[in-house]
Formats: sequence, structure tokens, C-alpha cells
Amino acid sequence: MKNQILKTIVTISFVFLFAVISANAQSMQLRAHIPFDFYINNQKCTAGDYVISKISDSNQQILLIRQKDGKAQAIAQTIEMKLTDKQRTGDAVLVFNRYGEDYFLSEIRNPWNAFGGQLPQAKTERNLARKISHSNEETVSLKSAKN
Repeated sequence: MKNQILKTIVTISFVFLFAVISANAQSMQLRAHIPFDFYINNQKCTAGDYVISKISDSNQQILLIRQKDGKAQAIAQTIEMKLTDKQRTGDAVLVFNRYGEDYFLSEIRNPWNAFGGQLPQAKTERNLARKISHSNEETVSLKSAKN
């Protein structure tokens, strides 16, 4: 119980720290309207307008994904991925894996090279994937915006 409380406190502290960092950052942001509820890692997010900001530089980028009205936010770590020629010339999109009515953010494909990558599968998604052998890929367009 103490471990769980400590983990929760540390997670909340990091969320606030990253929110402050992102508020002060002068980097590119990506914006999207996501018309369905979805998961980032094991955290459920509601449908709405989202802003995606990079808060670290490395092959494993850390992104802050927050609802435009500030009601919800999540932190996601991405793994660098190579885009195909078609993806490099296409639009920037969020890619979701859909299992029945559940959507999981799996990739941020960004030909503008500001940031993006693949998200590791969370435990909730892995469990669903075992039960439902087939998933559909859904995409949502991204728009670039400066702070």
C-alpha cells in the first residue's frame, strides 16, 4: 500500500513538472481532434481536442499529451521509428489500435520530423489483444502549431 501511494505521488509530481516545462517550452506542438475515448498507456482519455508537445530530446522521446481545455493529460514515451517513403510524404497522424470499442494510441507519424514515434503496448492493450485476435488501425490527422 505504501509503495502504491509513493508511486502515485511520484507520478503526480512528474506530471506537474512536465506541465511546467511544456508551458515554458518554445517548441513545435501538434494538435488533433480525437473523436473517441482512448488509452495512452493504461490511462483512459476522453474524446476532444488535444495538444502534443515534446518534453525531452533522445531516441526515446517523452511527450506530453494534454486536452486543450486542460481537463486531462498523459505522458508517453515513444521509441524512434523509421517512416516508409509513403509515410514521409503523407500527413502527420496519430495511429490508434482498435479492439472492439477500445482505442489505444500506438504511433505518432510525423513527416515534419519535429517528433513522433511508436508507443510500447501497455498491459491493458496486451490483455485485450490476447482476447481479441484482430485489431483495426484508426488514424487521426495532426496539425502543426507553434506556441
